[in-house]
Amino acid sequence: MSDPSTAAAGVHDEERPIFRFSYRSVPFRVHLRGTDTGTAGMLEAMIGVMPFTVDGDSRRRNMLTLIGNARQAPGYGIAVGRDHSINLSVALPVDGTSSADAILAAAVEQLAAAKAFLDLVMSLQPPHLRRITSRASWNAA
Repeated sequence: MSDPSTAAAGVHDEERPIFRFSYRSVPFRVHLRGTDTGTAGMLEAMIGVMPFTVDGDSRRRNMLTLIGNARQAPGYGIAVGRDHSINLSVALPVDGTSSADAILAAAVEQLAAAKAFLDLVMSLQPPHLRRITSRASWNAA
């Protein structure tokens, strides 16, 4: 946990994470973000790297299909970055008045719900790209 406070977690100007944890060597962060309608909790991670064509046409095509299907799920955001990273963003049912315990519980619940998707993404990662995901850093915004 990044924030030792177990009182109501507030919104930080720089959106620093409230919690950080790893699942299957993938670093996740949980933070609160100010929105037009208040404050929203977010679970975010770089969950993989888009396979290159040289890694196999079918592997890349299957990843694109998987990402396309995941984008249809409400509350889930999937983006492919310029560096070919696959970034997951999941809305949490919490706000700026939620306790740290409630935020952590919501993050774990959403991670459990996304487990099948994460496992599929990881199964399509070529071995040489798996190391990149496990070294992903959240120090850079």
